[in-house]
Amino acid sequence: MSSDQKFEDELTYAMSRAGEAFRTETMRLDLAGLERGRRAWRRRRAAAAVVSGATVLALAGGAVYVMGPGVPTVSTGPAAAPVTAERLRTVLRAALPAGFLAEAKDTESLEITVDGARANVRFGGSAMVGPLSLSVERRTPEAAMQARELRCANVRIGPQDDCRTETLTDGSKLILVQGAASADGVERGLSARLAAPDGRLIEITTSNKSVSPGGAALPLTADQATAAMTSLAWDAVVADLPVAASSVQPVWFPGEEVLATVAGLLPHGLTPADASTGKAGYVGFTVTDGEGAGLVEVVLEDRRGYLGNPPADYATAQPLPDGTRLLEIRNEGWWTVQALRPDGLVVIASAHKSAGLLLPVSRQRPPLTMAQLKDIATAAVWKMPG
Repeated sequence: MSSDQKFEDELTYAMSRAGEAFRTETMRLDLAGLERGRRAWRRRRAAAAVVSGATVLALAGGAVYVMGPGVPTVSTGPAAAPVTAERLRTVLRAALPAGFLAEAKDTESLEITVDGARANVRFGGSAMVGPLSLSVERRTPEAAMQARELRCANVRIGPQDDCRTETLTDGSKLILVQGAASADGVERGLSARLAAPDGRLIEITTSNKSVSPGGAALPLTADQATAAMTSLAWDAVVADLPVAASSVQPVWFPGEEVLATVAGLLPHGLTPADASTGKAGYVGFTVTDGEGAGLVEVVLEDRRGYLGNPPADYATAQPLPDGTRLLEIRNEGWWTVQALRPDGLVVIASAHKSAGLLLPVSRQRPPLTMAQLKDIATAAVWKMPG
C-alpha cells in the first residue's frame, strides 16, 4: 500500500469510522461558508422549478424527469444510461471548483470505479491540491435519510471539533466536520456528507496533505464541499444508478446493550470507561491495563446483502466451522477483527495503541490481542434479530 493510500485510508477511518469516532482538536467550522453553500443550493433548486410547480427537464443520459416542489421523480423515457468512469469525470469537473482536477490526467492520480449502486472516486492529490475521496450511492429514500453517516459524533474519548448538521429546504440532510488528520494536528481534514429524499448519499473526504511541503489550507472549504455535493450535475447519475440491494431499513442494535455485552466478553480485569454509545450498533470505550489506556471499538452491522455477493476483501477471509468469514487486519495504530456471520451480521472489534483516534500512540501494543478481538467478534451471543 502506498503512503498516500495509507494516509487516505487512515483519514477516512478517523473521520467517519462507524459515523461516530471523530478525534480532533478544538476548532470552528466555517459557518459563513456553509451558509453560502446552502444559499447556492436553494438558488439552483429554485431555478429548476416553474411557477406551476412542475417542469420537464431532459437530463444527460436520456432520462426524463418531472421536477416539482420536492425531488426529481422518474417519468417515462429511455432506459437508464450506464454510469461510466468517463461520465463521472465530466460530472466531477462540473461539481468541483474549477481547476481542482486539472492535474488528474492519468489513472495514477484519479481512480474512478462503479460498483452497482455506488460510484467511488479517489484523487491522490497533487503539488497544488490535497487528496480527495468521493462516493455517490443510491439507496431507498428511507435508508438514505436515516443513514447513520449523518450523525455527529457523541464521543468523550479525546478532543472533538465542532460538527454541523443541517436540513435543507428540500428536506436533504447535510453534515460537515473539520478536524485534525494527524496526531500532531498539522494535517487537517474535511468530511462532508449529503443525503437527499431521492435516495442519494454523497460523501466527500479531503485533507491538506500535499506532495509539496507548506500547503496548509484545505483544498475545499465548507461552502465548496456543499456546492459540490448539491450540484445538479449529480441528478442524472443518481437516477441511472440502481438502488442498493442492501439499502432496506437496517437492523440497528441498541448501543447500551452492545456495551453491556462487550463488557462481559472482555478479559478479566478490564472494565470499559469513558464509553460512547451515541449511535445504535456502535460502542467505543477505553480500557486500562499496566501499559495505560487504550481505545476499544465494537461495531455491529446488518450486512445480509453480503451473503450472496460478499466484498472482495472477504475472498481472503478465514472460514470458520460455523460458516463465519473472518478478517484480521494489523495497522500501525490499531488491530481489527471483522467477522461476517452466517446470518448476515458483521461484527467488527478493534483495539488501538492510543486512548483515542488521532491521539498519539501511547502503547507498544493494543490493549487486546488478536485472539481476544477474535473472541469478541465471533462470540455466540451476537445474533441478527428475528
